[in-house]
Amino acid sequence: MARRIMARRRTPVSRSAVAPSNTGPGAEDLLENKLEQLTSLLWCCHGGGNQWSEDAGCAHLNNVIWLAYELAREARELFQRAENRWSG
Repeated sequence: MARRIMARRRTPVSRSAVAPSNTGPGAEDLLENKLEQLTSLLWCCHGGGNQWSEDAGCAHLNNVIWLAYELAREARELFQRAENRWSG
């Protein structure tokens, strides 16, 4: 498993790591980014004994949960793309 990096800079992917039909980072890299974002978001909201969610108000908390849901949905889609590449 890759080491955990938070908000890493975008760097070009080497030509040897990119298939001729691809023009950017692979699904695996995008998935890793989404999962790291989701982990950080959830940790900030509830991790380490943080009481932010109790004081944020219902509207803000709903938006944060919506954001977490969207990140999880995008991560699932990226995983499916990566799995298709691995098995195909």
